[in-house]
Amino acid sequence: MPSPITNCHAPKAHDMSILKPGEVAFAAVARAQSRVSSRDSGLLIGLDCDGVLASDRLLWKQLRERFPADIPARYDDLASFEWPRATDATTAHCMALSADPSFMGRLAPMPDMTRAIRHLSRRGFRFHVITARPACVRRATWRWLHRHGVGDCIEHITCVESGLAKVPLAHTLGCIAFVEDNHTTAEAMGADGIHSYLLDAPYNRMSTRYSRRVRDWSTLVAELSRFAAPKLAVRTFTIAASVPEAAALAS
Repeated sequence: MPSPITNCHAPKAHDMSILKPGEVAFAAVARAQSRVSSRDSGLLIGLDCDGVLASDRLLWKQLRERFPADIPARYDDLASFEWPRATDATTAHCMALSADPSFMGRLAPMPDMTRAIRHLSRRGFRFHVITARPACVRRATWRWLHRHGVGDCIEHITCVESGLAKVPLAHTLGCIAFVEDNHTTAEAMGADGIHSYLLDAPYNRMSTRYSRRVRDWSTLVAELSRFAAPKLAVRTFTIAASVPEAAALAS
């Protein structure tokens, strides 16, 4: 997603890792593509960060504790992607958290994300994270990815200014698919011709036309496996229900 965390903070316009809507981060593209001599070496998947890799439940928990009159008591009652921006006060607090590397480091991984990405990586899939997180937490994001066992599976992290700014970059990189939790971004990806997957969340349950809703990472693995070439035949992917990947919301 550009998660509820991500779009709260205004990035610095001079940062080379940031895209403005309608622009392509040429330097980021060149760095990413230089790592792979040919697209035939693997199938490139674009990934949002918050709500796809990292859970946003800690953000909800902290905003709820501080603003009980403005934030729903149940996570399942979040009806809009804009839920952190209910008031000026919730928006300001969200902005502060979004720029805090220590807070970002405390986010839990999405259930079964680590196992799924490592499974797909072994089968030849490549991953590029395109996120609306502010660039000031990019290093913290790398540390988080390595801490949760997928840092070596990710080729690059590019920070963009908004959800819609992800679309031209994903197209230029040659992503065959993109995984989002922002309904608007997922629909735009699909309309641009990229196989777009919307990871289900309470705040994105509007009808879809150009994107495909997936329940969880287990379902997503099955969907992405359709793109595997015969030489990359994907084995059955199973998840032990008794041991979820996600840890406690806060460590």
